Amino acid sequence: MKKIGIVPFAGMILCSMVSLSSGLKYEARIFPFLISIIFNLTLYYTVYRFIKTENVKKRRNYSFLVCLSAHLFFFLLFLKFMISGFQNIGSHLLKLADQCYSLGWIIVPNYAEEYVSLTFFAVAGIVTLLSLWFYEKGEVLWIAALPSFCLFCLPLAVDGTPEEWCIVGYGVALILLLSVGKGGNLVRLLLAAGLVAGIIILGIFGKAWTTVRPVVREYRDYVHTTFHMISGGQWDEEEEKVQQIDFGKYDKDGSIEYEGIHALNLYTRTDLRHSIVYLRGFVGTDYANDEWRGQKQKLEDPMGMVMVQQGLLEIQQAADKDVYYGYVMDQQMPKQYGKKKISYSGEDSRKIPRRYLAVEKEVKENLTYFDVGPGKVNTIGEAAEKIHTILQNEFHYTLHPGKSRLTEMSELTRFLFRTRAGYCTHYATAAIMMFRSLGVPARLSQGYMIRGEYLKKQEWTPVYDRNAHAWVEIYIPDAGWYPFDATMGVIAEPGEMGPLEDNPLATPTPLPMATQTAVPQGKASEMPAEETPKETKTITENDKQDSSSEVHRQFQTRIIVGISLFIFLLAAIIMFTIERRKREYRRKIYNFRKQKDHKNKFLWLHSEWEECLQKLGIPCAYDSYETMIADFEKGFEPYISSENLAEFRENTEFYVQCCFTARYGNESMTEQEYARCEEYLHLVFSALSESEDQKDWKKIRKCCIVKKIMNKEKKDR
Repeated sequence: MKKIGIVPFAGMILCSMVSLSSGLKYEARIFPFLISIIFNLTLYYTVYRFIKTENVKKRRNYSFLVCLSAHLFFFLLFLKFMISGFQNIGSHLLKLADQCYSLGWIIVPNYAEEYVSLTFFAVAGIVTLLSLWFYEKGEVLWIAALPSFCLFCLPLAVDGTPEEWCIVGYGVALILLLSVGKGGNLVRLLLAAGLVAGIIILGIFGKAWTTVRPVVREYRDYVHTTFHMISGGQWDEEEEKVQQIDFGKYDKDGSIEYEGIHALNLYTRTDLRHSIVYLRGFVGTDYANDEWRGQKQKLEDPMGMVMVQQGLLEIQQAADKDVYYGYVMDQQMPKQYGKKKISYSGEDSRKIPRRYLAVEKEVKENLTYFDVGPGKVNTIGEAAEKIHTILQNEFHYTLHPGKSRLTEMSELTRFLFRTRAGYCTHYATAAIMMFRSLGVPARLSQGYMIRGEYLKKQEWTPVYDRNAHAWVEIYIPDAGWYPFDATMGVIAEPGEMGPLEDNPLATPTPLPMATQTAVPQGKASEMPAEETPKETKTITENDKQDSSSEVHRQFQTRIIVGISLFIFLLAAIIMFTIERRKREYRRKIYNFRKQKDHKNKFLWLHSEWEECLQKLGIPCAYDSYETMIADFEKGFEPYISSENLAEFRENTEFYVQCCFTARYGNESMTEQEYARCEEYLHLVFSALSESEDQKDWKKIRKCCIVKKIMNKEKKDR
């Protein structure tokens, strides 16, 4: 049990390897990593055990050399494949770093990927061996954890997206390692694991990740903006690139990548630190066949927006040559907008064509699953809050939702009722259909979004392709169009936006980039004014059942995980209680052994005996010598056998006499007298343990004095 700290130590290495492989967009296979870690740990400690020498340093060095030799043999055996794997990983890592920081490097082509798994297997072994060396050498724990920590952070430094569970797992393993330490035991490990289980329970059922996620994404955005480096000759190269958003469409490959292209420049004379800036380049009004149709932005055309902010922003084209209209949204939506009733009449009804309320038939029929439909809410704020809650709790944000294998199923239907995973275009389109189903006119807006705190006052600020975004604009009665960010908008109260630091609108979300020239502005607006989207097939019963089954499985999984963690937490509490009792027992035994005089030993023994008497309900008053003897005889004679009754009465008188003498007299106590008092207590405890009624015995059997007298004490650790 002295090496129990290796368990969380190995967990940290495993999570760091999963973070590296998944963060660099390779397939994360846990089994090879686990084999490599277990093999190295087993080899090291096996060699360490069989080396016959008293010098611990030599045993450690020999074990390390044997493991290092095994790694060297493995590397030489597969030298050709290992080099190819390292070249592939290095090339991929440099490519991600160039995309993240726009370094302007010329990246060599990737090599074959079939040997990457073998390379990761070797890396896991090397990291395990290096960490084990620091661990056994006696270094502080943070130094021993440094190799795995560096490996864990490597993909995060290049904006990689590791598996979420490995991030949580690494943190849990680190907490367990710090809690257990090097000299820990199984009980301490279980206690720490129970504490972590309790935290995870709160995270699962308290939705703590909802609060943490915006902070993480805000930090990532801050890193991008702060450390975005452009070399001296890079500006000319970037000016030759063309950045063009493929407005109104989903990504054909099911995965979004960005290249760090400098798209626009933005200038403001106002302090916008507490605001969010939207640059709109396209407005989608009609949705059909997985595509939005509408019109591109015209110069200085607000297109019915509530906020008309002349001269607040200046936009300069860079790689993106399209026209954009900029507007600023403050932290809070005006409360009067949120309190507006969903009712459009008079001038509003003439301004809103039917297409702003059109919903695909197959989607409309199935939105009842989310309890979305006419009459479900009364105000704009209630509609926004309801839709935000659905998107926040039921869906998962990802830049890599994948391609659909079912050609007959639309992208929106797949997002809503199958995968429930997508990026900003999926979220915005789904929110628009929900708003329209609730009777609120809504349209799609696409362009760029950037937090005001990153805009330098009276300086030109670059806007990159990674700031591309899609959001929703809803129509406020008697006012106009107002933005609603479906991806990560936080509603504090109906019609009111939450604090900026909790509002994940800060995260720039890439959109699909067109590979061909965009459609001219006039062509997109040639559609009839009242044209409605085409209807597609409705979802089959099997699709509904699959969606319902998937939700049911997720619910069952969540319940099972919660119950398991609760049981684990309960076990940890029980172990904590047992450990506390053991520590109390060891403390009392230690205090007993410190007493060198037999009189002091007896006084300690009698104080513990008084605790047992109290539990049994037998008085121990010092009123008189005869009263104490009578109380003892009355309390214990029912348990004493007839053949031991005379001995019991004689020893009771002797024990009470010693009690009064040690308490009030100055006489010392001999070893024989102390031993006779112990024999008296042993007689009483034996009689209680052998009696037919075990009720009283169960009350005192775990007392420290009982364990000592009955020879059940354990060696003090």
